[in-house]
Amino acid sequence: IGISMTAGRAATGGLLLVQSGAPTLRQCWLTGGQATDNGGAAAIEPGASLLLESCRVWSNAAMRGGALSARGAAVNLTSCVVESNSAVQAGGAVHAELGSLVTLIGATVWNNSAGVEAGGVALDSSRLAHSQSRLEANTAGLRGGGMALTGDGPSVTGIGWGDELALLWNTANNSVGIHSVAAQG
Repeated sequence: IGISMTAGRAATGGLLLVQSGAPTLRQCWLTGGQATDNGGAAAIEPGASLLLESCRVWSNAAMRGGALSARGAAVNLTSCVVESNSAVQAGGAVHAELGSLVTLIGATVWNNSAGVEAGGVALDSSRLAHSQSRLEANTAGLRGGGMALTGDGPSVTGIGWGDELALLWNTANNSVGIHSVAAQG
């Protein structure tokens, strides 16, 4: 509770690497993390999960998942603001792959950027569950300013009452809002 993590550097998980278990961070600040690979602020590895509640995650950078990266893992953002993070490739805010589950409840994903796709949230064969959340003013160099859905069976689902997901002012050079590509089999 009330933790602040700043200015970390690593190959994966610039500030935090979750390899197992299910930690919960409340009222936290995660800022200034840098990862040469995945998860500028945090990387969640296969089988693990991370719950962030009432947190602010900003000004982090990575190759994929400027703020957060989930690989076969779960990440839950409840009443969080994820802003001004950047990824060289995909998922300026969040990059999820390998069947990960990303849950946004009352979350704002704002003003994040990616060099190629998904300034906001990149789902590669992964799922997004949401309720009363916003993806706003995110940008991507090529496609899916707000969100990119790629790989095998990515999905976006509302959960419960008030399951709106607002996609506002997200831009990319070749598409606006959401970019979706089905896997070739």
